[in-house]
Amino acid sequence: MAESQPRSFVPPDTDMKEFTLRALVIGLVMCVVLGAANAYLGLKAGMTIAATYPAAVIGMAVLRIWKGSILEENFARTVGSIGESVAAGAIFTLPAFLIAGVWQEFWSTQHYLEATAIMLAGGVVGILFVTILRRVMVEDRELPFPESVAASEIHKAGQGGTSGAKFLFAAMGVGAAGAGIAGAGTAGAVPVAPGTGGAGATTPGTIGTSSTATTRVT
Repeated sequence: MAESQPRSFVPPDTDMKEFTLRALVIGLVMCVVLGAANAYLGLKAGMTIAATYPAAVIGMAVLRIWKGSILEENFARTVGSIGESVAAGAIFTLPAFLIAGVWQEFWSTQHYLEATAIMLAGGVVGILFVTILRRVMVEDRELPFPESVAASEIHKAGQGGTSGAKFLFAAMGVGAAGAGIAGAGTAGAVPVAPGTGGAGATTPGTIGTSSTATTRVT
């Protein structure tokens, strides 16, 4: 029995706006903020978090002020989540040049330009691979709920009436409040094993990336 083809939530012949200046600006702002946050978190905790979901919720919340379309929300979310991918590619590879002794210092203009070229090349190659893997990551029946599908469900929940949007914003508020309480309750450093010369601390970032406390050694 042949499998049914995926059906688009938005009709192909729609005249709904998608590539707009406001969606692009919102996406670029989220790209910078979420990319910087993930770069810091990745260097501190050793792993990053997916920026797709916060970008989807934030983009939806901002664009609802101007009555933006679901395609604008999807566009802003896509642009906003790119920063996390580029940041992860940078923080997990560029420090290796310094550790291996290929670069003697990190802050020279030459190395800045080299790092920029590496990230640009990596971004272009990543786009090409995503184009090839679109069927596996979005449409493959053996992977029923990949990241892109989960993000699209967030957008559809926001379009499904006030109840879905209120649920998303309430969940985001509870998460932010919990992170604030956790950060206030774990302020300060906790001594680690003698001889390590460092200190560890549990923060909202490390709580979010691991079910156990992450120790930062300096």
